[in-house]
Formats: sequence, structure tokens, C-alpha cells
Amino acid sequence: MTATEKLAICAASAFALVVALTPAAKALALRFNLIASPCEESGQPEPTPVLGGVAIVLAVIAALGLVGELPYWLTAGMVALLTVGVLDRCGRAHTLAQTARAADGGRVFPLGRAGCARGHAMAVG
Repeated sequence: MTATEKLAICAASAFALVVALTPAAKALALRFNLIASPCEESGQPEPTPVLGGVAIVLAVIAALGLVGELPYWLTAGMVALLTVGVLDRCGRAHTLAQTARAADGGRVFPLGRAGCARGHAMAVG
């Protein structure tokens, strides 16, 4: 299989999987009340379910696995970033930020949660 064919298969299957998995991620977010509240900075007029990234990451992992181009380091990185994102959206990133501040001597970069300035902070290296 050529690189172009792999890319086409990967893109098409990732798109199809995202379309299929997004409604399930939305239903899961609604069931467990994982919803971002509207605020001025986010531009969202209504509360928004926040697990869409889970559908995207699962689709990309499955699509890359389908074409045999899924190294372990890439999977680990995607899962780690997804975990931090989900924890942030669920309001648990402050604990991660406190741990990071302690680990890196207090150098932090303030970030908002779900697009709203709420005083969370994440460490920068």
C-alpha cells in the first residue's frame, strides 16, 4: 500500500469514526453532566457537552491502527493529552497545576477553563 493510499484510508476512516462517535460522546457528557457553562469569552450561548475530544482521539487512534502506523509513543502522548484535557474540563486541573508548580519551582502560565478565565494555571517548561 502506498503512502497516499494509507493517508486516504486513514483520513476517511477517522472522519467516519468521528461522525459515528461524537453523538455517543455527547450522550456520555450529558449523562455525567460534563458540560462547559456559557461565558463571554467562550462565545457559547448555551451549556456545551465537553467530551468531543474523546471521540476525536479514539477515531485517530483507530484510523492510524487500521493502516498500521500507530507507534506506542504516539498513542501514549495522545492519551496523556486527552486525560489532561478531560480533567481540565471537569474542573480537576487545579490539582494538576498545583503538582506542576511544586515540581517546576513555581513557574506557571495562567490558563482559563473551557474558554473562561477562572484562575487555573498550568506549568510551562
